[in-house]
Amino acid sequence: MGLVIGVGLLFSEDITRIAAEFPYKKFVCIDYISQPNIIIPANLQGIVFEEKKGSYLAGALAGMMTKTKTVGFIGGMESSVIKKFETGFIKGVRSINPEIRVISGYVGMTGSAFANPAKGRELALGQYGKGADIIYQAAGASGLGVIEAARESKALVICTDRDQESEAPGFVLSSMTKAVDRAVLKTVENVLNGNFNGGGVAVFGLADRYTDYVYNEKNASLIGTKNHEQLEDIRKKIVEGKIVLDETAIVQ
Repeated sequence: MGLVIGVGLLFSEDITRIAAEFPYKKFVCIDYISQPNIIIPANLQGIVFEEKKGSYLAGALAGMMTKTKTVGFIGGMESSVIKKFETGFIKGVRSINPEIRVISGYVGMTGSAFANPAKGRELALGQYGKGADIIYQAAGASGLGVIEAARESKALVICTDRDQESEAPGFVLSSMTKAVDRAVLKTVENVLNGNFNGGGVAVFGLADRYTDYVYNEKNASLIGTKNHEQLEDIRKKIVEGKIVLDETAIVQ
C-alpha cells in the first residue's frame, strides 16, 4: 500500500517535508497543522477533527452543570490547535450563561507540555481552589494530573480525545472524543479504493460523530436526562448550521 501515518500535530512540519521527498508514497497526518505559505504535497492528506465544535459542547455541558458559576480550562502546549479547544469551550459555556467565569491556563509552550502531569495537577488544584467546580482539560498526558486533582478536590473534569472515565470514576463528567480509529480506517479504505485525497485536509466532525462527547451508562447519572437532551439539541443545531463555529481547516 505504501501508506505512512503520523499521529499528532507535532509531526506536521516533518511529515510535509518527508512527503515531498518521497512522492510515490502516501502520507497521512492526524491533527495536521497547515504551515503558512507551504503547499500540502499531493501525496499527503491531513486529518483534523472539529475540536472547536466538540469543545463548544463540552462548554455548554459545563455551563449547564456548574454550581459555583466558575469553570476552568487547562491546555497542554499553547498552540493554534489547543486554542481551538479553549475558544470553543468558552463560547459553549457563555452560550448557557454569559456570567459564568472561565479560568484558563496552559502547561507550557513546547511539546513537552503534553507530558507533565505534575504541572497539570498544580494548575488544576489552583483553579479548583479559585472556585472552579468543572475543568475542561486538553493536555495529553498532562491531563492525568488534572484528573488526579479533580479526584483530590472532589470536583469534576471533562477530558479530551478518548473516554477517560476509568481514570477517576464519578469525577469525569464526560470526554470530548475524536474517533481517530474510525478516521484512519476510512482513510485506509479510500486508499485501497483508489480514492486517496491528498494535497489537502479532511475534516472528521460532529455530523457522523467522528467528533463527539461521551454519554453512556457510566456518566448518565452525573449529566442527567434533561441536560443530555439539551446538549443533543445544541449538537443538532451545530450540524444544521444554526450555530456557526468557524474551523480553520478546509474540507476536502
